[in-house]
Amino acid sequence: MFSREVIYDVEIITEISPADQKLTRLTQQLITRRSRHAEISASKKTIDVASQINTEWSVNAQKQLYTGDVPENLALIVLVYRNSLEEIDDACRLISGYINQPTELIRETQYAWSIWLDTLLIKQKPQLTSPYNRRTTFFTSEIIGLTPVIQNMKADEKGFELIADEAHSPV
Repeated sequence: MFSREVIYDVEIITEISPADQKLTRLTQQLITRRSRHAEISASKKTIDVASQINTEWSVNAQKQLYTGDVPENLALIVLVYRNSLEEIDDACRLISGYINQPTELIRETQYAWSIWLDTLLIKQKPQLTSPYNRRTTFFTSEIIGLTPVIQNMKADEKGFELIADEAHSPV
């Protein structure tokens, strides 16, 4: 997705960390209760489709928890480097255009410096947790589909080939 010629000087940092299973289970139970109460009160008047969907999702999430699927916190950061604010605006619009719904990239304007400092690993704390928690919780069975967010471009047919130190692949 991000290995296109028009996208350059971009860093993608993905951090996956264990989520609190008890807290996730409690949250899903509360969502189920709230949705069920909304469904019951709405059944006297009209059908509340949103409550029904929330109940189904929450029940499915609880099934996954009780069958051994583990919740994980995901922090995905895309750092865009450009020479001017206009170039950054254009690059952010272009990159956001490649992201399909319902997923979205949210451009941080107020705490961008803080997020960038956190990616330097000077502080040993989880990414996207300050000033507030912006990580998303997924199950391990779901997070596998999010790991290939980037891929290397195919090797250039001309010139010489450089090999990446970490991935051992052509650069």
